[in-house]
Parts: sequence; C-alpha cells; structure tokens
Amino acid sequence: MINPSDVLDLITEERVKQDVEHGSLEAHGHTVPEWYVIIEVLIRKAAREWYDKKQVGAGGQTKRLVQIAAVATAALQQHGEAALRVYKQQRTLHPAQASEHGALLQTDFLSSEARDLFVELRSHDASNAPTFDRAKWDRLEATLIRLGAL
Repeated sequence: MINPSDVLDLITEERVKQDVEHGSLEAHGHTVPEWYVIIEVLIRKAAREWYDKKQVGAGGQTKRLVQIAAVATAALQQHGEAALRVYKQQRTLHPAQASEHGALLQTDFLSSEARDLFVELRSHDASNAPTFDRAKWDRLEATLIRLGAL
C-alpha cells in the first residue's frame, strides 16, 4: 500500500500528461455530464481490457485507475468551486453547528449544480424537442432565480 501523498503525486503527474495531450482545461473544458461520460468510457475500457486479459500486468490496471482519478480531478478543478466552498465552510464550524449549517451549504451546492445543468440544457435549445413545455421551463428558470442560482 502507498501513502496518500504518493497517490496525489501519481494523479498530479497524470494530469500534467493529460494537459499536454488534450490541452488545458481553460482551452478544452467540459460540462459535468461530459466529464461523467469521459470517466465512464475510461471505466468501460479498463473493464474490457481486464476481460480481454490486456494490461493485466503489475501496472496495467492501476495505470487506468490513475487515469480515471486524474480525469475526475480535472472535472473537480473545472467545476469544484461550490464543493470546495462547502468543504471550507464546514471545516470552520463547531460540530454542533455543522449539521445545521450543512443543510444551507448543501442547498448552495445544489443550486450551483442546478444552474450549471440549466445553462447547459438552455445552450442546446431544447425548444425544438417535441416534448418541450415552455411553462415548465419558465418555472424552472424562475425557481433557480429565486434560489439565487441564476
């Protein structure tokens, strides 16, 4: 077993390689759902390689784990502001306050996630879909505005 610091070193080294290969997050970022798809593809690839007995050696499968962890790290680098804010705020609270305040922070986090998804869906112009309902769309937007997410 290796220590957490060494794990972070592996992930950091892989992140550097990924940025060189694919470009920086600023130049080639993704939405949260796109990051999920990328991670899913890597997991399926790892499972297929294991099933087909490829990359089974000493570092083969663990190399895939490092790649997956690095991609998840990239996603958090790009979209983790709300999660980091919640984490930092919870660390400063007394344990008795943390659960009470945690509900408010969770709402803040969910509002950020909802805003990101709303903006992503709006950019795809859902109004052309046959099941599009303008009233529901407007209600969702109004709710997000009331939450302070938009």
